[in-house]
Amino acid sequence: MYTGKPDYIWFGVNPGSDDEDWTQHGENTEETRDYDFQLERGRSEASTKRMKKIRKFLGPDRFGRTTHCELFFWCSKNTGRAFDERFGYSFATNPHWDFCCQINRKLIKRVQPKAVLAESRGKLGIYSARLGLRRIKPHRSADGETLIEELELEGGIPFYCFDHLSARISNPRRAEIKRTLAALLGVDG
Repeated sequence: MYTGKPDYIWFGVNPGSDDEDWTQHGENTEETRDYDFQLERGRSEASTKRMKKIRKFLGPDRFGRTTHCELFFWCSKNTGRAFDERFGYSFATNPHWDFCCQINRKLIKRVQPKAVLAESRGKLGIYSARLGLRRIKPHRSADGETLIEELELEGGIPFYCFDHLSARISNPRRAEIKRTLAALLGVDG
């Protein structure tokens, strides 16, 4: 396990459902960079699948030099109806945005990553509004489809946003996104 300062931050919009972890362990616990309860107690099937998917996408070396975070910290199956039902307010108007964004900004400032890698290109407006991103340019495939949106965080840190790895996109397109991201990060990046 890599224990040095990470080179990258991987952002999701919000963590997926954690019901399986709670059921499996019989208690609610918190994961931090210093304590990963899933390593101690075992990852749920969904979490194991998720981490394998990210590791395959980034490659084992880059995956090991990446810390994982969520724009919003509390779990829900989705940011629509399941979120509303679980918390009693909408994802867009929840009262915890300031807290989550403040902590995420502190993480970014502390880590000073080479880049932030973000899933869910369809949620780019949420990332932009919450993190104050400046749009640089889209990176397109040969047929003109956007593969990765390149933005910039305060301080000039690159922010690359691409389709969610669980999105229903073709394997060739996913491979093209992976190659494009690798090129943006540099051969040794």
